[in-house]
Amino acid sequence: HEHGAPVDAQERPARAAAHLGQVEVVEVGLGRESERPFLGSDDELALTPGTQSDPTGDVISRREANDPRADITSATVTYEPGRIVLTATVAQPTDPRVDPAWVAGLNEVNWYVDLNGDEDADYIVNLHDPDLTARTWSLNDENAERCTNVATYSSAAYTVTIDPECVGNPVSFHWGVSTFYEDFRQAAIGTAPPDTFAGPVTAPPGTGFDPPTPPPG
Repeated sequence: HEHGAPVDAQERPARAAAHLGQVEVVEVGLGRESERPFLGSDDELALTPGTQSDPTGDVISRREANDPRADITSATVTYEPGRIVLTATVAQPTDPRVDPAWVAGLNEVNWYVDLNGDEDADYIVNLHDPDLTARTWSLNDENAERCTNVATYSSAAYTVTIDPECVGNPVSFHWGVSTFYEDFRQAAIGTAPPDTFAGPVTAPPGTGFDPPTPPPG
């Protein structure tokens, strides 16, 4: 992906999945290698299974200064009857509908869903389109698009609400979030939580299905 060029729809799941890696993420997002571990900071604080608080100043960027537009400060996942609400807050949010870099198709917020606790994402909920369309992909089904939803933006958070069936209607799941912000010059990436997934977040009583057991090894 070249700087200043929009991301093709077929490339989005692969790039979003790569944001959970370490060196691979920096290579994909920034065109360079880094030995620095990618997923966040040791100072991150897990408040509850569905809430993460993230310190500022820990994005990956080629700039010397931190880019607050990608710097996650908090994220939440709430499992309610008939819906899952995903939020992400950054230090300096920008409106995808009017920010030129978002309108150009450069930026995104991704929420990752791990159904079986193997620390690999099974689904990605991707907010990329400036009209606030969010798309859910199944990484276990050749990146098939499962659902589209309309996100909301406010100065407080990016928010997407999905039907639990979009991610397999699970009894519980672990999760993570990443941001990618590019302003036609340089890219910056933020993630939460560090080095692992948060959770598990549990479905309301009487709802959800248990995921398949991961294969041994």
